[in-house]
Amino acid sequence: MALQDDRTAKMRRDVGVELGLALSGGGFRAALFHIGVLARLAELDLLRHVEAISTVSGGSIVGVLYYLHVKRLLETKPDGEIRREDYVDIVAQLERDFLEAVQRNIRTLALASPVANLRMAFGGYSWTERLAELYESRFYAPMHGAPNPLPMKDLLVRPDGAKFSPAEHNASRVRAKVPMLFVNATTLNTGRGWVFTQTWMGERYGKAVDHDPSVNAILRGLYYDQALGTYRTVAAATAVAASACVPGLFPPLRLAGLFEGWSVLLVDGGVHDNQGLGALEEYGCRHVVVSDGSGLMEDAREPSPLRPGVAARSNSVLQARVRELTLRPVTGPAGHVVVHLKDGIPPEEVTALNLPPVDHPGASVTPNGVNPGVQQALARVRTDLDAFSDVEADALMADGYLIASRRLAGASLAAASLAPPVPGPEHGWRFRWMIPHLGRPESEPRLLPHLRAGQRRLFKAWSTVRPLRALTIGAGLATALLLCGFVWEHWNDAWDRTFRIHLSWRAVAAAVAAALGLVAATGLSIRARIRAARITIGVAASVLGWIVLGLYLLLLNPLFLAAGRRPRSAQQPSWVRAPRAPGPASP
Repeated sequence: MALQDDRTAKMRRDVGVELGLALSGGGFRAALFHIGVLARLAELDLLRHVEAISTVSGGSIVGVLYYLHVKRLLETKPDGEIRREDYVDIVAQLERDFLEAVQRNIRTLALASPVANLRMAFGGYSWTERLAELYESRFYAPMHGAPNPLPMKDLLVRPDGAKFSPAEHNASRVRAKVPMLFVNATTLNTGRGWVFTQTWMGERYGKAVDHDPSVNAILRGLYYDQALGTYRTVAAATAVAASACVPGLFPPLRLAGLFEGWSVLLVDGGVHDNQGLGALEEYGCRHVVVSDGSGLMEDAREPSPLRPGVAARSNSVLQARVRELTLRPVTGPAGHVVVHLKDGIPPEEVTALNLPPVDHPGASVTPNGVNPGVQQALARVRTDLDAFSDVEADALMADGYLIASRRLAGASLAAASLAPPVPGPEHGWRFRWMIPHLGRPESEPRLLPHLRAGQRRLFKAWSTVRPLRALTIGAGLATALLLCGFVWEHWNDAWDRTFRIHLSWRAVAAAVAAALGLVAATGLSIRARIRAARITIGVAASVLGWIVLGLYLLLLNPLFLAAGRRPRSAQQPSWVRAPRAPGPASP
């Protein structure tokens, strides 16, 4: 690593890091999938052996929250008293708290504050910073309880209140290791990966600069205590916002004044390494569990030949190739486990027209016990930061749990200080009610329609709430009929009205032109005029957005969540009919 001296690096290689955990990007979809994987790792008593956690984007949002729970456990309970059940309890609480925060609809909340919108309109404040505030208030503040945002350096675990270095002291711990945390972003300046840890931040590069294939500059990492001003206390929520800063959707996070002559811009860690494997490789992990909830490229039977379509498809091909090369070192060797959203779905083999087709017997379930149609629908669920219903969230968690169960069952993770996975008692996870329905979607009539609606970023409520859809259609028809009646009634003077409307619009246009001319006559520079226009538009949009999004949060978001509530009783869901009592035997 960039800041490890030779003595510490040699010690880490000699002692060895047994198990690393990678939580990929992919918005809240990936985060919920990761919780299912964590649940199975907890049941197998593997989480307390994890010595490094590398997170990206959506994986960073849930990963930092999980780490806060682990920090509390390791600082309040002696090593010798920590048990498997402690980690099961952590994931059970994570399952509840994370979904509760997600269902507040973080994406909409980010734009539903008129104060925040006005700050964005006047500049110096971005949507990414607003999201960092929401991550802090909705996810992390309830855990750490401090009045101010939690700095990254305060995530440093201190068992028994003593100074602790995982690289140096983990070998002496018997029951539970203290993991390093790597929150990954991407530097637009150099194209390298930027890492936030508990002790330092900066670009990581290989073990030797001489063998680094990149020709770009290296923004060397520095300890927080070496940084200037506010960079000494970079908030964990800010690091997460940088890691989840999707290019083109959120503005980059700017780190100005950190390096002389450089204005560092950070974007989503998935641009450089969406699985977060680079940090684990450099840290020297011998075994790696990768939870990959990222978006996987779909087949295209007829790709668009138009230039925008070709450009978009080419970008998807590039991302798929990067993922393939990133995962290649851990998909072959024993001792590594990769869990992803299309596990168990074989690729389709297509033969030429004049050749016989390849015969693949269709299976009603994948080797993981999931219906192929359900698995495809889960892989296509949106990668977004909006509200996820119980049905969506529980299906994603249950899917991650089932796939991890099969993959970990055949894994050889045993090493010098790491016991092989041993199935323990299964916990009563809230998502467990969904497991039988993943294999038999016909038993849950809401499942597939709800997951297919979940592929949309907008108008999900209209797709899942039938009364709302009927009301919208009815309102549209009524409006059309009223409009037709108005036109019929006033047909005779329609030309006169059209003329008057034309004159009124000309008056409005003249007033706008006069206002613009007045601004131009004041002698303002072009930049100042553009800024004035941007502020004016921003203020108008902030007020309108506050009204529209406020109504959405008040009315439509609850309707969508209500349409996807989990049943009150997992033993006898309301939509499953009770079996009939057997009648008398026929003679």
